[in-house]
Amino acid sequence: MAGERHAPSPPVALDLRIEEGPLPVQEAVHIATEVARGLAHAHAEGVVHRDPKPANVFVTNRGQVKILDFGMAHAFGRRRLSGGTPAYMAPEQ
Repeated sequence: MAGERHAPSPPVALDLRIEEGPLPVQEAVHIATEVARGLAHAHAEGVVHRDPKPANVFVTNRGQVKILDFGMAHAFGRRRLSGGTPAYMAPEQ
């Protein structure tokens, strides 16, 4: 009906989007750029995510990119805990 407000679609995890098929190039570049910006901001604040993977990246219906699950994050100068997703970890970890 006219004038009805619909709840916005919830953000979708990038891994689920990828399962549906290849992303359009422009969208893939946008997501990659936003993830890089978000991780760079975290690094500038002394935080390393330590488990970046498609399941931890969500995209809203407006195209906003959100990086979630900083539970394994490492703050510079603090003791590190082991863990992460092996397929997405740097070899030196």
